[in-house]
Amino acid sequence: DEIEKYISQINRLFDSFVSGQDHEGYSDYQEELLYKVTKKIIVHSDKILEIYLTAIPFPIYLQYKTTGRGENYSVEFTIINRLPE
Repeated sequence: DEIEKYISQINRLFDSFVSGQDHEGYSDYQEELLYKVTKKIIVHSDKILEIYLTAIPFPIYLQYKTTGRGENYSVEFTIINRLPE
């Protein structure tokens, strides 16, 4: 299924951004890549990101959850089908 293929590619992309993160933040390469593949990001008040990527003709909705502080800070993303009603 075409949508599953996009979701798999998106998961790999986000995993590479998160795993490459160091204590100072993203490297210059990762930041440049993120700007090249991202058209627009809308942040909703219910911890949902609406993301428009250059290679995908529809938005991606990610719900995020943050935990911890300082060195123990982490962010988890879950892909959802659409904005909650």
